[in-house]
This record gives sequence, structure tokens and C-alpha cells, in this order.
Amino acid sequence: MVFEKLVGLLAKHCDCDEAEISLETTFESLGIDSLDTVEILMEAEDVLGFEVELTERVATVAELVSFIEIKVVEQQEMAKNDPDLAARLEEKLGIKISEVDWDSFGGGAKPDDGEG
Repeated sequence: MVFEKLVGLLAKHCDCDEAEISLETTFESLGIDSLDTVEILMEAEDVLGFEVELTERVATVAELVSFIEIKVVEQQEMAKNDPDLAARLEEKLGIKISEVDWDSFGGGAKPDDGEG
């Protein structure tokens, strides 16, 4: 989900075919510099529906996808207690909080849901 959305943004920004972009693709190979990265993240925020502040250096598409997926999980955790945020995430990302595959994020640990 994140990968596909990010590839679309990158391909548009770099004026290249989406098929040319893989997880191993480096931003350097796409001619993306730090200013471009900021612009792409701003576009990603519009697509995702929440702010993504890049707090670490990323060099590949895989690193950025992983970073954004962590942010998505954080947003989903917050959405458990915020119906408006949950609705925005469902609209933007097409997933419901109850349908998240927690095993695919962060080494398989499900965030504490306050139960138990």
C-alpha cells in the first residue's frame, strides 16, 4: 500500500515509469536530492492524510517505505481513540484499524491496545 503510493509520487516527480522503481532503488539513482525529498514528502502527506516528519536519513525507496509504514502504524494507534482520524486514515489509505495486519509491521509486535 505505502510502496505503491510512494512509487506513484516518485515516478511523477522524476518523470519516469513506475516499473523502473523498486524497493532497492536509491534516491540518488533517481536524481532526487534533499530538496526533492522534502517536496515528495509534502506530496506524500497529502496522499496519506497526515504529517510525515522525516527524522532520519533515507537513501532507498525501501528505507522511506519502512519509515512511512511506522508512521502509519503510529497514526492507526492514535486513531483507536479518535474516530475522525480513523475515518481520514480509512479514506486516504483504504484500510480499517481493525483490519491492520500488525505482523507486517515492526517485527510482528502489535501495539498495546490497552487490553489485558
